[in-house]
Amino acid sequence: MMRPSDGPARMRPLRWLVPLVLGLAVLASATAGPIERATAGAAAQDEDPQAREVTPLAPEFGGEPTTDGAIERRGFGEVAGSVRGARAARAAAASTEEPTSPVPPMARYEELTLLAPSDDPVLVGFHEAGTRDGLELEPVGPLIVNDNTTRITAPPDDPDGTPYRILHSRGRAAGPTSAVDVVMRDDDPVLAPVSGVVTDVRMYYLGGRHRDLRLELRPDDAPELRVILIHVDEVAVATGDRVEAGRTVLADTARRFPFVSQIDYVTDPERWPHVHIEVKEEGATRPGDG
Repeated sequence: MMRPSDGPARMRPLRWLVPLVLGLAVLASATAGPIERATAGAAAQDEDPQAREVTPLAPEFGGEPTTDGAIERRGFGEVAGSVRGARAARAAAASTEEPTSPVPPMARYEELTLLAPSDDPVLVGFHEAGTRDGLELEPVGPLIVNDNTTRITAPPDDPDGTPYRILHSRGRAAGPTSAVDVVMRDDDPVLAPVSGVVTDVRMYYLGGRHRDLRLELRPDDAPELRVILIHVDEVAVATGDRVEAGRTVLADTARRFPFVSQIDYVTDPERWPHVHIEVKEEGATRPGDG
C-alpha cells in the first residue's frame, strides 16, 4: 500500500515543470511577433508595387528621418514654420517699406512668379506633368527632399519661398517640375497664384471617370501663357473675372478624390485634398476641345 507521503513527493517535479512550459510559450510568442510583422510587410509590398518606390516619410508624417541634411531631417512642417517666422521678422524690420504678401512665392517660369494657393499649405510637391505641354517650373523655396535626383538638381534654397519636395519619377516625358501638387487642409480656400484674368472655367472628367473642375488664368506678367488649376471644389469666379495674386479666392477648397494620388504616398497615412497647378502656352489643348 502506498504511504500517504508518497503522493505529494512524486508530484513535486511538476511544480517546476509548469513554470518552465509557460516560460517557453511566452518566449516563442515574443519571437514570432517580429517575424510575422516582417512577413506581413513583405506581402503588402508585393501587393502594391508602388510601395517599393516610396521614399521614407518625414518625421511629422510618421516615418524615419532622412540623413541627407538638416532641412530634410526637420521635415516640411518645421521648415515651413521657420520660413514663415523669418519672413514675418523681416517684414517687421522693414515696416517702412511696402508690406510683404502673406502668401509666399512657390515657383517661377521665366519672368512669371507663382504664389502658393494657400498661406499655410500642408505640403508642396513638384512632379512630372501628365502631358508634354506642361512647362518646366523652377521651384522657389527651401528644398525638403529630392526624390528624383536622376532627372533634376534642385536650385539653391530661397528662404523667402515655400518649402517643397520633388516627387519621384513616373516615367513621364514632361519635365520633373512641370506640375505641382499643393496639399491643403479641408475647407481652406484656394487663392489665386497670379494676378490676371480668368479665361476659362469648366467641368471635365479626370481619367474619364471622376468629375473635376478646371480653372484657367491669363497672368498679367505673361499674357502669352496660361496658369491651369485643377482639383478644386465650389468655384468662386467666372470667365472674365479679374483676380489678384494671394488675395482672390478662386474656389472654396481643394478637391479630395476617392483614389490614392502620388502626393498621398508622401503624406500617408494622412489623406488631404490637393490642388494641381501647371503653366502652359496660350494655345494648349483644353479638356473637351477638338
